[in-house]
Amino acid sequence: MIKKILLTLTILFSLLSIGGVDAEASGVYDGYIDHWGNFVPGYISNETWMTPAPTYMTGNLVFYGPYAMDATAEYRGIDYEKEGCIGGVSLMSPIDIGKKVWVKVDKTWYGPFCVVDCARRGDMYSIVVFRDEVIEVNFDFALELGMVSPHREDGSYDVYEWRKESVVVYVKNCDGGYPDLLSDEYRNPVDYSDFFLDGLSFIGFEQNVPYPRDNYMYWQTANGETVYTDFRKNVPCEVLKFKDG
Repeated sequence: MIKKILLTLTILFSLLSIGGVDAEASGVYDGYIDHWGNFVPGYISNETWMTPAPTYMTGNLVFYGPYAMDATAEYRGIDYEKEGCIGGVSLMSPIDIGKKVWVKVDKTWYGPFCVVDCARRGDMYSIVVFRDEVIEVNFDFALELGMVSPHREDGSYDVYEWRKESVVVYVKNCDGGYPDLLSDEYRNPVDYSDFFLDGLSFIGFEQNVPYPRDNYMYWQTANGETVYTDFRKNVPCEVLKFKDG
């Protein structure tokens, strides 16, 4: 129990600094070395960070440690049972929090999962470009896939497989319906790393990070536009834009 409480507090602290690197303080606009030791050529823009995931995409699957995903879902008020989800996952962009996804590992589809977390802004480049990640799953699902052993009382566990490569992720905006196996998008999933690089942009000035309120999140674009998105309700699960003034 103490282990779970400490981990939950750690997660809550990280959520309060969802943007990751402090751009203003650390001078990262011309590039920086991240905490994995990778050189990142600039600080990605909110526009890049807030780009919705493609409907069908492919990349690597990794996993969260015990309790971490569930604690994040609880913090954000996302109830798996109420939403009809079998667990929680993290995609890359905050814009996708609140959506539902299915994951194809080998030849089997699993889902729906609730998207409850995202990559921190300062980490997104490395996670996508260097690690080719498309999704991070909860510990219980990693256990089901045989990637890890059951965790011990102290929270430790054995890792048998650090990642599943070339999984397919189906992002369903709201209702979490089963993937359309006849669609062209299904037959030709987008490589998420290529998708990210195609839309990549950096900034040379400070932008405020997305800030969650009761039932929505808002942030500011480079041209001063304020953007709001619902991330806790099934409907409409779409972005609404309101220009300042």
